[in-house]
Amino acid sequence: MATMARVTDQDVVKSHVEVEERIRQRAYEIYQARGGAPGAELDDWLEAEREILGGGSEAVAQSRATTVGSAKRPDHEIEELGEA
Repeated sequence: MATMARVTDQDVVKSHVEVEERIRQRAYEIYQARGGAPGAELDDWLEAEREILGGGSEAVAQSRATTVGSAKRPDHEIEELGEA
């Protein structure tokens, strides 16, 4: 019987960090390729996501960009946990 490797939370975090770094690097390359003009950072990021993560609609890419790094528990959950 084949043994499956155990995936830990640390493995998942490391993988996410590596993918995010690849997206960040590609977004910077796109920014440089268009002359480094400010104002299109989100477009650069979304294009890099599409390239790195593979296709998908713009709405899906927009959703990913909105949630990356912005997850927060609602205040009522924080209060329930005694963290407020």
